[in-house]
Amino acid sequence: MITFIDMTGMRKIEDQLRINEACMRVALESSPVCVFNQDLELHYTWIHDSTAYILSEDSIGSDDAACFMPKTAGELTKRKRDVLESGVGTRLSLDLTTKTATHRVQLAVEPLRDSAGRLTGVTGAAVLEQESLGAGKVK
Repeated sequence: MITFIDMTGMRKIEDQLRINEACMRVALESSPVCVFNQDLELHYTWIHDSTAYILSEDSIGSDDAACFMPKTAGELTKRKRDVLESGVGTRLSLDLTTKTATHRVQLAVEPLRDSAGRLTGVTGAAVLEQESLGAGKVK
């Protein structure tokens, strides 16, 4: 017995996924934005930072305490823990201070869930505010 499976629908879905991913990459590369995912322990698991000001891929596996100055790290960790505990996203404007500069950003943090709806961490986006574009306030 031979069984044939029509893969036309699957190929269309894969093609659409590739197109959507290409569009998303263009949007991210053309915008002053850093997007990221963190696990339940708030270690970075994925980062895309077109600004090169906030986070680098070297930050994967690290937490906010390793990436930002203590005051900034404390504020970020508190807000992200609130999202994990409540299951509700948050948005805020804040100064992100690294070891070399401070950048004013609009930050959005949302709960990240798996396909079964279980909380797996947070996902977020930090958009540089207009006055931070081009250069940070060097500390």
